Amino acid sequence: MRATKCESCGGEREYEGLLFRDLRRTGIRNMIRNGIPEKVAMVISGHKTRSVFDRYNITNYADLVDAGRKIREGRERIEQQSKEFSHRIATVITKNDADDKTDPVN
Repeated sequence: MRATKCESCGGEREYEGLLFRDLRRTGIRNMIRNGIPEKVAMVISGHKTRSVFDRYNITNYADLVDAGRKIREGRERIEQQSKEFSHRIATVITKNDADDKTDPVN
């Protein structure tokens, strides 16, 4: 944190701590992480340009770890669906082969 001249009292005092824009950055990050669409977050935060909004929407290490986890889970889900599909196809083929052998026309 940094000491800043207080605008409300004519700049005679200094204060340390959070600035309003610090809260704005936290608010934007929280909105995005809670699933609020970026366009809506931009309207709420008052950002008129995408470039400034992107500067406030900072990505951290935890975001990257979370993205990696989601990619891994998606890949595992696709692999599981592929196995289930292969099993269903094998069952249908086996059933059709059995039906062909018992069919008196063949």
